[in-house]
Amino acid sequence: AKQSGADVVKFQCFTPEYYVSKDTQKYQRIKKFFFDQKKFDKIIKFCKKIKIKYLFTPVSHDWINYIKKKSDTIKIASGDLNFNFLINQIVKNKFNIILSTGASSFEEIQKTFKIIKRNYGKQIFKKLIIMHCVSRYPVPDEEANLLSIMYLKNKFNLTTGYSNHVIGINACLASICMVARVIEFHFTDNKK
Repeated sequence: AKQSGADVVKFQCFTPEYYVSKDTQKYQRIKKFFFDQKKFDKIIKFCKKIKIKYLFTPVSHDWINYIKKKSDTIKIASGDLNFNFLINQIVKNKFNIILSTGASSFEEIQKTFKIIKRNYGKQIFKKLIIMHCVSRYPVPDEEANLLSIMYLKNKFNLTTGYSNHVIGINACLASICMVARVIEFHFTDNKK
């Protein structure tokens, strides 16, 4: 990410037991990807060494206290806009928030916006960024729906961004023309 010119890297953190039921195959699979706090401490140390900023998306609520010690910004995953306990913990701690909308209905986006606004007041315009996203991996170009960036900007009057799941950079470049000011780019260097 640093070599590619990214300004910030985002890490998802979760505790498997709080994320999925232990009785599922998914639990066994995600346990392999679980990083505990000691591993993240090493990652953060490396980020500081190479001078790249970092933030977290907590997928389970038990990471909030850890994140609070490490970062003032948090990303709420689009699938968590109805996870009110997590959202309330985030606003209680006054994090800067990047809010993804991909797996959410407009009603869920509005409800989450109201919760944040109730807690942040006018500071919401400095502390909240709303991201258009299509939750599919990968997203075909014709389904990127970039006009939603302008829609979100017009509805909420917030700094607006784009979380890219399209292969390549063209959707990102086009999103900038649609007033996106934050770009999240998913990438891998090894599918194995």
